[in-house]
Amino acid sequence: MRALDAADRSATVVRLADPAPAGAGPGQWWPPVMVDAGWVRAHADEFDLLHVHFGTESFTLEHLAGVVAALREVGKPLVYTVHDLENPQLVDQGDHAAQLDLLVPAADVVLTLTPGAAAEVARRWGREAVVVAHPDLLPLDAEAPSGRASDALVVGAALRDLRPNIDAVRAVETLLAAAELLRRDGTDVVVRVDLNERVRDEEARARVAALVASDPHAVLDVHPRLSDDELAASLADLDVAVLPYRHGTHSGWVELCWDLGVPVAGPRVGYAAEQHPDSFAAFDAGDPATLAEALRTLTDGRGGRPGSAARAELVARRRLVRRVQRRTVAATHDEAYAAALRSAADRSGASAPEPRGRADAAEPGDASCRDGEPLRIAVVAPLRYPIRQPHAGGLESSVWNQVRTLRARGHHVVLCAPEGSDFLEGGPTEFTLPPVVWDDPAEATDTTYPAGYLERALPALDRALAWVAEHAGQFDVVENHSLHGLPLSWAGRLGVPVVSTLHTPTLPDLLEHHARGPEPRSAFLAVSDHTAREWRAAGVESLVLPNGVDTDLWPLGPGGDDLVWSGRLVPEKGADLAIAAARRTGRRLVLAGRVGDAAWFEEAVEPHLGDRVRYVGELDQRSLADLVGRSACALVTPVWEEPFGLVIAEALAVGTPVAAFDTGGVSEVVGSSAGAGLVAMGDADALAHVAEGLAAQSQSTPGFRARIREDAVDRLSLRHRAGVLEGLYRSLVETRRGVSSTSSPSPVDTSTVDTGTVDTLDSLDVTDAGARADA
Repeated sequence: MRALDAADRSATVVRLADPAPAGAGPGQWWPPVMVDAGWVRAHADEFDLLHVHFGTESFTLEHLAGVVAALREVGKPLVYTVHDLENPQLVDQGDHAAQLDLLVPAADVVLTLTPGAAAEVARRWGREAVVVAHPDLLPLDAEAPSGRASDALVVGAALRDLRPNIDAVRAVETLLAAAELLRRDGTDVVVRVDLNERVRDEEARARVAALVASDPHAVLDVHPRLSDDELAASLADLDVAVLPYRHGTHSGWVELCWDLGVPVAGPRVGYAAEQHPDSFAAFDAGDPATLAEALRTLTDGRGGRPGSAARAELVARRRLVRRVQRRTVAATHDEAYAAALRSAADRSGASAPEPRGRADAAEPGDASCRDGEPLRIAVVAPLRYPIRQPHAGGLESSVWNQVRTLRARGHHVVLCAPEGSDFLEGGPTEFTLPPVVWDDPAEATDTTYPAGYLERALPALDRALAWVAEHAGQFDVVENHSLHGLPLSWAGRLGVPVVSTLHTPTLPDLLEHHARGPEPRSAFLAVSDHTAREWRAAGVESLVLPNGVDTDLWPLGPGGDDLVWSGRLVPEKGADLAIAAARRTGRRLVLAGRVGDAAWFEEAVEPHLGDRVRYVGELDQRSLADLVGRSACALVTPVWEEPFGLVIAEALAVGTPVAAFDTGGVSEVVGSSAGAGLVAMGDADALAHVAEGLAAQSQSTPGFRARIREDAVDRLSLRHRAGVLEGLYRSLVETRRGVSSTSSPSPVDTSTVDTGTVDTLDSLDVTDAGARADA
């Protein structure tokens, strides 16, 4: 909750501290007082919902059933975060499983930390769990240790107090044998085993001590339980941390290591590998060969060794990611709390309770109430097409809407874009770039430029970036959307933080310019987890922030009889397959969008145009929203690894269901929407079947379209994206000025959560970071 309290400045949530029982000393853990039926009834007028994280193992099943009954009695919802599907503190999981069988079905909203855990929750209880990232464990406002340099690789296993899920003997045996395999390959490896002075298993302690003593390349460090600072410093000295788990679900240790830039090797148990897959390698428990291979993978030099500048740089980049993540995690919790309140109100047949509110609470989305001075933002658009309506494609639409939204929220935004773009007025002349002009429009494509264009455009872009560097004091941040690498090579020379959005699969030009540019390099956002994974494999780390839709421009539509397809008319968007699917349904198809490949359009689309397939050309936002909103179903047919799929978000926002090919990041945009169906890429028959089913449901089921829109507004609002960007940019400003983000206001847009202020009780282990990392 520390991270959420630091991030949540929106005045929509007040988290009440767990009352301390009589006699509890400072830092001492106690069973959560609020998880008690009598307490719930006695204090029902003081809180709006109960959020349970940990500590239930201290209670009987009957006690917890009483708490659930008391919450129902007083009309308060329960939110439950499934941290542990297997409790690491227990040997016999029977009682814990019984508690899960009670709490997961009873909760109004269920959260968990990874997609794998969410899938297991769905399999076991039929509940859809909201996946929310584990927040940071290393304080963001203190100096972070980067470790002490060592000639040998230092690989460590922390056995702590030998709690039940620590497979101490087998883990040490496996680690020592894996290190010997590496030494045979010529790698100098030292194994460090950490152990608390007080342990729960004396026999295991003795066996571990004997194993370490028998290996001249291993050391056993026995110490009192470490403080937060001591723990961080100890971990920072490692090249790799090895998890010694025999069972578990998630790992706070993985989070703390990620904050410190320390990669982790872990056995194939639970879902810890999903927490930070860029910094985790799995091995088979008890198998030295697979552990040795994991260690080789994690020590390939990409992350930087302890004490190195590369390690310090990695830690700094990850801190930036964590600052933004705090805001996204806080917003996700706000949305979960709003959903829980609606659930409780629906169950009781009453309207949601009026939140008590803070006296100074601001209305969500009110620009005059957001804290902080207006931000000064320079936006670098892609070359090629002007940023104006009708939009050339989803990328241009995203940039246009983002500039307009940030300006509407009171920020000073200037745009660097091709001539003919909106928003160029008031900016320096250097920010107007040459447009693409084809001598023969029939030769125009989205993948090539006219002869000589780049020879004019790149020097112009270079001059624009030089202007930013000369006037760095006029900007707080540069927001880069260019598909050329030049802004990345300038990032370290601008004197202004740069945040680049990854809209595409990996591009060699961007990778090359980013790698050779001076420090500080650009920070990165990715429009989907799929895109982030692709770039991560190429060595670029990013925070996932999906594109958003202006839900005011895309209101709920009435629906209709026709199918609709919108987007760029180019081979990789597959409009020809949408035509084939529409024919199978017998419905008319309306196509809208810019022709991006004239030769392909003439061959694959134009011959099919007529009464049953209409092409209406390029449309502005309102006209396109009206068309899609009057349709029975939208067809989305990418035949490439689609990074996002803005047309999906737009259709869902107007309540029109979507039948789509499952490729790239499409499934992430679809999410859990009841109004979407996915089929294998290229399967027009399956697409037709799904589209007809959704179209029929759209036309016959009252409220179906409204539910589709409600889900889209909750997940894909442009206002939410803008709020997260504000938080990121303010963090950059604070860092640049040397001011801690936790000591300055940091806005969180919760415009999709219309609940005023919600008082929550968070049942949480009150322990230090060492205990949190044990989770």
